[in-house]
Amino acid sequence: MHNNEIQFYMLKISKLAIAFCLIVISICTAQAQLFTPIVKHYNKADYKASNQNWAVAQASNGMMYFGNNMGLLRYDGKEWELIPMPQNKTVRSILIVGERIYVGSYEEFGFFEPDERGQLNYKSLSKALQAYNMQNDEIWTILQQGNDIIFQSFTSYFSYNGTHVKGQRMPYTLLFFNLFKDQLFCSTEQLGFVWLNRQQNKFLPVGANAFRSQVFAMLTYNSTQALLVTLMFLP
Repeated sequence: MHNNEIQFYMLKISKLAIAFCLIVISICTAQAQLFTPIVKHYNKADYKASNQNWAVAQASNGMMYFGNNMGLLRYDGKEWELIPMPQNKTVRSILIVGERIYVGSYEEFGFFEPDERGQLNYKSLSKALQAYNMQNDEIWTILQQGNDIIFQSFTSYFSYNGTHVKGQRMPYTLLFFNLFKDQLFCSTEQLGFVWLNRQQNKFLPVGANAFRSQVFAMLTYNSTQALLVTLMFLP
C-alpha cells in the first residue's frame, strides 16, 4: 500500500469520525433537556458484511446507507441489506440526490436508483467515459456542484451533467474535494490549498496559501465563512 493510499485511508476515517461526532453533539445539544440519546453499536455479525465502512449518508426517507468493503449497505432502522457492486467492489464514497444514490469505487462509479418495485438497480457512469482510460482511479469524494455531480480520485475528477460523463486527469496528487458557496476547493501535494476553476480546468491558489498542513475538510460556518480542518497543524 502506497503512502498516499494510507494517508487517504486515515483521512477518510477521520472525516467519518468528525461527522459522527458532529451528529452526536447536535443531537445532544438539541435534546439535552429531554433525554439522553441512545447509542447502539453494530458489528459485522449484525449487518453481515465487512468490518470496514468508508462512507455514510442518509436519504430523505430516513434510510441509512454505508459504503462497505463488500458493497452498499442499507439500514431502515430494523433490517440490514447488502447491495453488491459490479465485481463485488468496495464502496468508498456516497452522495444521495433525490432517489439516486451515487457511489464511487475502484475504477468504477455510478448510481443506484429504485425501480417501480423499490429494488435498487445500478447504472455505471464510468463505462460511459470517452477519451479517458481509468488508471488506478479510486473515487474518494462525490459532490454536487450546481447541476453537475463531481467524482474525485487521487489524480482525476469526473463530471456528470445528467447526460454526459467527462474525465479530467490532473498533474497533481489530489486530496478530498470540498464544496463552499458552490465552489470546489482541494489540497494538493504540489500546489497546496487551491480552488478549481472548471471552466479553465485549472487549480488556483487560495490567498497567500500559507497553510502549514493539508486542508482535508471545509465546514460551512456561515454564508461567508468556512471552518478549515487541517491534517496536523493550525493554518
